Amino acid sequence: MNAHITEFLERVRPFLVAADEQDVLREIAGSIEDKEAVMPGGDTDENMIAAIATMGDPRDVAAAWSTAKPAVAANYRKVHWLVAGLLFAVTVGLAIISAITGGSTFVVPIFYVPSLTPLSLLYYLPFAFVFDYGLASILIQVNEHFGNRVGIEWVRGIVHHDRKRGRPTVGKVVGALVGVAGMLVLYLFARFSMLYVLNLQGPVHFMAVPFFVPFAICLLAQSGAVFVVTCLQYARDWPGYAFVRPLAGMIALLVAATVIKQPVQSGLAEGALRGLLVLIVLLETWNLFKGVAEAFFAWNAAPEL
Repeated sequence: MNAHITEFLERVRPFLVAADEQDVLREIAGSIEDKEAVMPGGDTDENMIAAIATMGDPRDVAAAWSTAKPAVAANYRKVHWLVAGLLFAVTVGLAIISAITGGSTFVVPIFYVPSLTPLSLLYYLPFAFVFDYGLASILIQVNEHFGNRVGIEWVRGIVHHDRKRGRPTVGKVVGALVGVAGMLVLYLFARFSMLYVLNLQGPVHFMAVPFFVPFAICLLAQSGAVFVVTCLQYARDWPGYAFVRPLAGMIALLVAATVIKQPVQSGLAEGALRGLLVLIVLLETWNLFKGVAEAFFAWNAAPEL
């Protein structure tokens, strides 16, 4: 198929809602080819681009060919899930940070997370997703009410969309296993370090901080989750693993923080460790944000005709 048609279908499909999507996309492609066939000059790139331009905005094309009638406009049903997923990715990260720091988090104008414990966070997240799903529908409808088209080009720009991304190499699996081994050594060193190490000053003195043991367990749990997901992805090439991997790491941090209870001792060393853990969560939040977008475009890629 012509590359210009394929690119146009890639922009139509995220907004298209039909039971027979691939058949509809083939018909759209055929309509474009028919338009080009009647143009003087034959099959040229210029004629193809002109024929595609006559189709109009991809969202209007999707709306015209969609058959479903959900509460949100048919041509925004899939985008609705994308927006909800992106909002929830940020909510998960802020909620885990709230559980780590023990304080509430408020980001103007739509993100607010109350003070949570690791256990209460497990109950909070399902309700948070319902809120984010409803918020996504409100954002879409308000945007449409004021005459602004809901665009997703900015989301496409943050993901590396490769339809033939393949499965992780053996090297990636081995690297993930080495990460688990490294975190295990870190935990053992924190839990059973020799006495003379505890008497040293400087960064190594962190080993004497009670919080360092659960911190090491969090890192070990996270690396273990990454290894498991990497092995599963090696066995099965599924786009969903793009967001399952960072989500699994974040859940591992949460579970470890829930199971391991240590007395809180304020101090510079513990504050630095908590800050480092928050930084890790922020990085995983960004990975989850990108993973949701990557999975969305992978699932909604135009078929190879």
